[in-house]
Amino acid sequence: MIGITSVERELEAAEARLAASARRKAARKRKPPAPTETQEHRAIAEWCKWALPPEVFAFHVPMGSASGGNRLSDAAKGAVPGMVDWLILYRGRAYGIELKERGWLARKAKVFRFSDHERRQDEVQSRLRYVEVPVAIVETLELFQAQLDYWGIPVRSVKLGDEALARAVARTVAEREGRG
Repeated sequence: MIGITSVERELEAAEARLAASARRKAARKRKPPAPTETQEHRAIAEWCKWALPPEVFAFHVPMGSASGGNRLSDAAKGAVPGMVDWLILYRGRAYGIELKERGWLARKAKVFRFSDHERRQDEVQSRLRYVEVPVAIVETLELFQAQLDYWGIPVRSVKLGDEALARAVARTVAEREGRG
């Protein structure tokens, strides 16, 4: 009888562990994956079309990838490796924004190591600041919007949390990616 009782206890314990695991799994809500940096760029570009008035000129500065592409050809044409992703021109002033993937700022705050490309970007940002061009690093469309607000760059009467605009931007980006 002692052998059967211990087997029964082990079986009951295993069943309890399985049930607890199933409850934890059911309780966990799956979060949708965070947008990629490319998706954030597309959302920002679409938002700029809708939200920025004509006196604000914002554009993405395509410099190819950090690891290849046409870097040599671009450099021969005067491209600056490490240039910020976005330039915003308003009232005779330039502003620069570097977009990073979500979580980059928190990771760099913990682990203070930078790739060669990130060091080049830092050098370019330092040069821009030296010539009095404000530069910021952001990770999301919302932080991009907040940075423009901080700099006093006007936006059409579109609020940061405007759900209709957010849906329209998401729909446009999805259509361009072939998901719509």
